[in-house]
Amino acid sequence: MSFNRIGVVSAGTMDTGIEAQPGHLVLAKLDKEEKATFTKLVSDAGQLYLKPLNPAYPLIPIKGNCRIIGVVKEAKMKL
Repeated sequence: MSFNRIGVVSAGTMDTGIEAQPGHLVLAKLDKEEKATFTKLVSDAGQLYLKPLNPAYPLIPIKGNCRIIGVVKEAKMKL
């Protein structure tokens, strides 16, 4: 599957058939948001979070409020 222009990502591929693990870059959709976000899945003290790639944004706790669409396998970023 391919996606375009998600945050700073200009192109990439993802796998919807594997389970996301902490440390993976993922495409995730929060229940109250219209669009999915390209972020990193992290774990701290047993709690899962979405860690935005922009360090100016806070961690987002995952508490049943999120669907992981897929694990990013390749991404190209504009710097």
